[in-house]
Amino acid sequence: MQFNRRDFFRTGMIAAAGLVANYTLPGKAGAQNVRMQADEKVVVIVNLLGGNDGLNTVVPISSSQYDKYRELRNTLAYDQANLLSLSGQPDFALAPQMGEFQNLFNSGRLAIINGVSVPDDAVGLFDHEAGQYEFQTCDIIRNLSAGPSSGWLGRYLDSMPDPGPDEISPGVDLGGGRLLLSGRNRVPVSINSIDNFQLQVSYDPDARKAAYDRLMNIPHTASTVGERNRQMRLLARYQSDIILSATAGYQPTVNYPATYLGGQMKDCAKIIYGNVGARAVAVGIGSFDTHSYQNYGSGSELGIHDTLLKTVSDAVGAFYQDLINLGLSHRVLILTISEFGRRGYENNDLGTDHGFSSVAFALGDDVKGGIYGDYPDLNSLVLDGSLGMSNDFRSVYATVLANYLGVDPQPILDPNDLYPDFQPLDFV
Repeated sequence: MQFNRRDFFRTGMIAAAGLVANYTLPGKAGAQNVRMQADEKVVVIVNLLGGNDGLNTVVPISSSQYDKYRELRNTLAYDQANLLSLSGQPDFALAPQMGEFQNLFNSGRLAIINGVSVPDDAVGLFDHEAGQYEFQTCDIIRNLSAGPSSGWLGRYLDSMPDPGPDEISPGVDLGGGRLLLSGRNRVPVSINSIDNFQLQVSYDPDARKAAYDRLMNIPHTASTVGERNRQMRLLARYQSDIILSATAGYQPTVNYPATYLGGQMKDCAKIIYGNVGARAVAVGIGSFDTHSYQNYGSGSELGIHDTLLKTVSDAVGAFYQDLINLGLSHRVLILTISEFGRRGYENNDLGTDHGFSSVAFALGDDVKGGIYGDYPDLNSLVLDGSLGMSNDFRSVYATVLANYLGVDPQPILDPNDLYPDFQPLDFV
């Protein structure tokens, strides 16, 4: 059995050098290969893996809320004098390490979305894997089991035109959620880093690459599996060449933080600069599961959660400034997600346990900065001491789809038509 290049684009299964790069074309009739226009919108998801403590990210400072906050968190609560003030917002402040986000909020480019959560009838409350599944798929009751699981952005990407000869899949996963970007008809390119997404050779690389290509161009007639593997490797090389060629001229205009997330955001900027057809990119940072010693460092070192918040604020801030300097920021909206929040009260290990709602951030030229949704009432905690929900997470996604991408969100967020329409918010 012989497989041609288009067959393997449709299978969406490509692997090479320990990396997985998936690329498939939508199966709809009449799709055309169309070069992505320079003003096409791109959504960047920053996944805070582990369940971010929203209460110590955006802190309520009105008298009744702050007093209760100090009562709930005798050791973890920030002194109000150390918090970062927000322009025009006397009731809220940011954690001390989030200076870049403070600047972005005060310049009107950052939206803070309070009380973001799955509803309380979701199947997987307080469970990491289930929470990530629900935030990525919007399937809170496991009702999409009739077919392969797909992500809400993946279902949106299914409607994109076929990639052109110098384009890759419209979804690119840099570690923030492969499922999030997987549709019913196509799957994303998944890579660890652009620099590593190429044939790994050292001695005499040109000759070795040429030899590899000669071998890969010999059909494997004796084995269907061998031929499939050959085609997958060829296609991985093909996509690698597209990305490396398109991003070769990229020069960062800012100093990205020397963190893993900083590297991811830099690669994200490269991909957008390269204009290779990406319409959604996902990055991720872990360790938000702060059950113990949440904000205790050694000496002058920051604690775990403070370090994470600084890492996110600095890396995302650098990325956005780079886009501005490159003239690309008008094309991009950045959204943070996290599978759940933490309990309102600290535990005996000076950390916080799995909770319910958290905070989300949206950032970009088209974002209307401000506070969206009521802050959960700390005097009325729910579900064994958790912060309550004020914004269904699907309404956050509906805002991105309807107000930014200009599509009807309901068929994407609720493909089985089980719920009333999710009403978009006003942050875009």
